[in-house]
Amino acid sequence: VAERKAGPQLVWDQPDGWEKGQGSAMRIASFKLEDGTECYMMRAGGDLAANVNRWRTQMGLEDASAEELAALPSRRVLGGFPASVVQLEGTFTGMGGGAGQENSRMLGLIMPVPSTGLSLFVKMVGPQDAVAANEQKFYAFCDSLRMEIPE
Repeated sequence: VAERKAGPQLVWDQPDGWEKGQGSAMRIASFKLEDGTECYMMRAGGDLAANVNRWRTQMGLEDASAEELAALPSRRVLGGFPASVVQLEGTFTGMGGGAGQENSRMLGLIMPVPSTGLSLFVKMVGPQDAVAANEQKFYAFCDSLRMEIPE
């Protein structure tokens, strides 16, 4: 019998065609899509500018200006919390750098978690066409995020 965790749990609806991916200590959820595209969710620290600019660096882009950060679209998730939406195109090198994957697209959501100093991230990255084909599923996944209390 598995031990149940006390308190509310973050749950979601897995989009059709998304396979559960390799988990890690940092990732809350991970999914594999077609053409090497992946989507994952995690929590981490840092303010909006630091996280957006880290993602921009991963895509071979310059840091965003204050005006660009202020102009990021917003979406409400988890019952109404505001989250910034980030859409980037470039050569994805990931955390480790390297040669990178040209013609990549990144779609991300950053939601600060009140009173924690952390943010919830949902990030999808892969070839531009594959990310575009999964964009509506990405938003449906984000919209499905909710807290439930285990019975």
